[in-house]
Amino acid sequence: MLGGLHLIAWNFDFPTETEKILWRVASLALAGSPLAMLGLMGLGTVVNHLNPGWVKDRAKAVVDAIGISVWILGVVSRLLLVALMLASLRALPCSAHQTVSWTAYIPHL
Repeated sequence: MLGGLHLIAWNFDFPTETEKILWRVASLALAGSPLAMLGLMGLGTVVNHLNPGWVKDRAKAVVDAIGISVWILGVVSRLLLVALMLASLRALPCSAHQTVSWTAYIPHL
């Protein structure tokens, strides 16, 4: 559920509207992928209780393919979020370039 941490930036300012939408979609995909994997694990146990035969084999192959797709979606979402984080450094606010006087925040100095 660590992917849900990226949802905090839902209403942050982004350089473009496209980047904002990409952030939201990637955050939702990253937060939802563990839930989808849990659902697939439950579906996998149901498939294992099916009668042996081609139906069980086919269902197991479908569950495995969906699991791999969800895993790949999680990896792509993570990479996209890293790329968006790095891309947002090009449009920093003016306050990011100001020097902070740290001694004002340390009470014993």
